[in-house]
Amino acid sequence: MSLTQDEDRRYAIERSHFDSVAELRQSEGPIYATLSPVLIERHITSKLGQIEGKTVVECGCGTGQLLASIAELGARSYGFDISEGMVDLARKTLAKAGLNDRVTIETMTLEHTRYADDTFDLVVGVAVLHHTDLLESREEVHRILKPGGRGLFFEPMRGNPVISLFRSLTPRLRTPTEVPFSVRDIAFFMEPFAGRASQEVYLTGLLSLGVLALTKSRRVFGLLARLTDPLDRTLLALIPYLRRLCGFTVLEVVK
Repeated sequence: MSLTQDEDRRYAIERSHFDSVAELRQSEGPIYATLSPVLIERHITSKLGQIEGKTVVECGCGTGQLLASIAELGARSYGFDISEGMVDLARKTLAKAGLNDRVTIETMTLEHTRYADDTFDLVVGVAVLHHTDLLESREEVHRILKPGGRGLFFEPMRGNPVISLFRSLTPRLRTPTEVPFSVRDIAFFMEPFAGRASQEVYLTGLLSLGVLALTKSRRVFGLLARLTDPLDRTLLALIPYLRRLCGFTVLEVVK
């Protein structure tokens, strides 16, 4: 499929950035190595369900950490990333875990995958949709899912002023082409699916993530999360408007 000039430019920016991130991750860059495993475990791995024998793909597979968990659970596992550096890093992660022969990884974009229609029981992604053209990516996720198949995504949101300040102060941690989700983006992405749900997380819980980033202590994070998680659920139930101020959203869709 031919790309437009804008797409080609955006893909070049994304590839360059994540090739650089792959080099950083080789030496365990601080914020990526500290936050990502915790967020993935809490909000994706814990929601995978029974996937043994299922066909699963991770979009934007990054370091391969989640792919390894998926393969260990007995799924027929696939993954892809726009960055060749990340694909190489994912292959090393899987080889180290003795799983490289159980996972097929390729270099491609979410908007233009090479999979056949109705291929996957589950499509997962961590902080990948906000790097894409949302119309094209939702259509592609819908196309490659089997009827009744499920999509599970974890995405950053942009409505919180503290997060906006952090983003403005740390531009090198992200690409200039990415756009974190708004409440409208959540509704837009889920629109074509028969089943849809979102759960916005980390309102007061942003404090626990900040402490985790600074201390790298899962124990301290866990203690704080026991306080902030129920508080966030209560606040969001009472005042739904506060959804837009959360740090992240977990999207679950069914074709």
